[in-house]
Amino acid sequence: MDPEVRRDINHITREIRKTHRSTRNRVLSIIKDSRFVTKVSQHISADIPIIPNERCGSWYIDPSKYETTTYFKSTDGHINNWDFSTRRLNFHILPLISKNGGAIIVDSTRRGKKMPDALSKTIPIWAAILNCIMLGPDKNYWLSTPSETVVFSERSRMLDKMPELYSKAIDTLVTGGTINKQILSDLFGGKPLVPIWVYPEFSLPPPFEKNLDYYPIYLLTASYRCEDGMDTRNGFTYVQGAADDEELWGDGFTSSMLWNNLDMFADLRNTEQDVLDLIDSLKLSNNVGFCSSAGNPLTDVPLIITPQFSIAKLHPNIIITREARDETFHLYDLVLILDESATIEEELEGKAHTEIKQFKLTSSSKKSSKILRNLLPEIMSIIESNLLSSKRILITCSTGDDLSVGVILCVLCKCYSGIGALNCSSAKNFIDKSLIRRKLVYLIELCAKSNKRINPSRATLNSVNSYLMS
Repeated sequence: MDPEVRRDINHITREIRKTHRSTRNRVLSIIKDSRFVTKVSQHISADIPIIPNERCGSWYIDPSKYETTTYFKSTDGHINNWDFSTRRLNFHILPLISKNGGAIIVDSTRRGKKMPDALSKTIPIWAAILNCIMLGPDKNYWLSTPSETVVFSERSRMLDKMPELYSKAIDTLVTGGTINKQILSDLFGGKPLVPIWVYPEFSLPPPFEKNLDYYPIYLLTASYRCEDGMDTRNGFTYVQGAADDEELWGDGFTSSMLWNNLDMFADLRNTEQDVLDLIDSLKLSNNVGFCSSAGNPLTDVPLIITPQFSIAKLHPNIIITREARDETFHLYDLVLILDESATIEEELEGKAHTEIKQFKLTSSSKKSSKILRNLLPEIMSIIESNLLSSKRILITCSTGDDLSVGVILCVLCKCYSGIGALNCSSAKNFIDKSLIRRKLVYLIELCAKSNKRINPSRATLNSVNSYLMS
């Protein structure tokens, strides 16, 4: 084939695919799939909690219908990468499952797969490890996988990996007191957690019944398998897993914006431009820069990590005036802002009780996480110079769970012996990956007790490891 003709065909193919995945098609596909999720959850039971798996799953459920979310990553279920993550423990849902007898977890996936790896493998591994801790390993380490998507050869290799994952959980969690047989037995009375898979091409499971001899975890895939551009029956072109990878298509559009304006987005008369204009207007009203005022602080409620340190999510596009500083940060002697969208007035008149240091970074950005590696010596030097004088320090970033967590993790590893005792001696803590992992697990569980989930990115943790172990 002539190279120029081939280029033209490839260009046309890309444009067709781009059209199929337009924002209008994505939004209408999400709405269609959300109706399936509602239908299934009502069929199973209105009495057990429905829980979206971040971030994709939250698009398919009305926010008023759930009280928490999970964060199980599909990468922990990818072939030859099966893992029990000590960063994403998701133990906050265990009391919910115990109290209600089960739970429904919702997620989706892009074209070509019946269900995401998070539902077919990551969560089954998680449930199996917890069953092993509570009941002891059986010959299959309690591992249950869907035969429709996990072939025999892959399951065999997963089983070969289970002893290693079980040992990892024992070393990191049981030894550290995060979870153990007694805690799980008190929650579940010796009854195992059992995954049950639900997806559009499969018949619905029987309705939920109480007092079963196990705790069912219904793993609900919202989207049905379909090639791009093949289904145009409903007044739009269906996109499988339309909400997946929102950072690549959403450009600031969020699930809450969709659900707060559902009727407008569900109108089939909307053109692509109508949808884009509506999204732009919502983003504009949501992202206008603001100063602190009564009822409109610069951050979410800070979370106390130690008597000296707190972390908080910084609101977007804030303008820090003297009044804003004095109102929001008056409880702290030092505030670290790890965010580039914040603006600090050049001249803050009067002697400041609170010192503010800004580092122009962006949470959930791989680039910023890598830059953090070079900034950590400076950041930690500032922090350590304030430690002995017992100054109160607030560490903020735009998400409250990435860069700020990376910094406080460095503080816990470097400046605190054990869990909470400040180490002011000249003797340095011995730091290895095991210590960093234990401190991270402690931090995750501490935040979970305040109903806050943290999940620093892999790039941020790599920067932390590099700094602490250099």
